[in-house]
Amino acid sequence: MIEATLSDLTQTSVVYQWNDVVHLTDVQKQQEIGFFIPINMTDDFISMIQQRKQQEKMQLLARIAK
Repeated sequence: MIEATLSDLTQTSVVYQWNDVVHLTDVQKQQEIGFFIPINMTDDFISMIQQRKQQEKMQLLARIAK
């Protein structure tokens, strides 16, 4: 995971070099902003989130069935 600040987003040459998940922070306010997912990773990321949601649903249904 790459650590970056909001000011890094203004430098397009730097942004195009990112090929991993980027953790964004606002240095001035000293708070976390979120994450940036590069376009080449979106399919993997979406499928991971869908699998995670499916697991949570199955766990909830298993708990209800008890």
